[in-house]
Amino acid sequence: MNLQVTKNFADKIKRPIISSVEGFGSSALDNYHCNIFKAGRRNVLLITNDATLYSFVIVGLKANDFKDIEMVIRESIFKLLIESGFEQSEFEKVLDSMEVINFFKTSNRSVIASMNDMKFHISYWLSKGADELEVNQHLNTLPYKLNQYEQAVRVFREILSHNQ
Repeated sequence: MNLQVTKNFADKIKRPIISSVEGFGSSALDNYHCNIFKAGRRNVLLITNDATLYSFVIVGLKANDFKDIEMVIRESIFKLLIESGFEQSEFEKVLDSMEVINFFKTSNRSVIASMNDMKFHISYWLSKGADELEVNQHLNTLPYKLNQYEQAVRVFREILSHNQ
């Protein structure tokens, strides 16, 4: 998994950040952008697939979570994929891509712009009492121009079904 992280998140994880993602995997399941922000008093981690805009929202990270952020990300994504109704063969493909997590500087302004819009939706749903799973489900049904206004969950499932 290639996580292209914002400066804010890079400062929190204190890991070496590679400047360019070129040459580190070409599958649509390999490349993600990642940002952290506050919603109320809670840390919210937003991980968005570059090709589909399918996103994972992880709510309530504590300072200790950043020491082993790779494990926190793997466990949270695994849990969210199961709770979202993905088949075992589908989420295994995502988990295989997360075997090694590399951190890079951000490279796609269109994905970052979409993520900035997602932050407003996430903050709204959390303020209305939605849990992490509900926020994920709502977020992944929003249409974005980058996906030709298709729902991210549909595009992500399509890639999972074609990716061998």
